[in-house]
Amino acid sequence: MNKIQTKKAEMRQWHSYTLRQYVALRNGVPLGDGRSLRHMLRRSFGAASFAGFWQYWNPIWGYG
Repeated sequence: MNKIQTKKAEMRQWHSYTLRQYVALRNGVPLGDGRSLRHMLRRSFGAASFAGFWQYWNPIWGYG
């Protein structure tokens, strides 16, 4: 598999999850949890790159 095919396969795996499950997997805490903002900020600002920052900052935009 090339890089594009691998990326598409990774993206497709999220389609089997509900939004609630997806957010819990990406953030480490459930949707609406009081700790979600703290987790998002810690992971976002602690990311090694801007791409990593953006993935943690906007986890819901990857759902779909």
